[in-house]
Amino acid sequence: MNTEKCLVPGCKNKPWSRGLCNTDYSAVRRLIKAGKTTMTALEQAGKVKPAIRPARRDNSWFIK
Repeated sequence: MNTEKCLVPGCKNKPWSRGLCNTDYSAVRRLIKAGKTTMTALEQAGKVKPAIRPARRDNSWFIK
């Protein structure tokens, strides 16, 4: 059973991206767009998890 919760104190939602639930991740994106913070600054402060980049997929199937 996955009991992981959003990193935001008091939030009980399941993490969606970077350790944040969808609601809190959207709020972060709005702050970044407004120029109030950066994802790098939030990572360094431990407020978001680093991005997990998936391995590159072989897309050649689409063009064959």
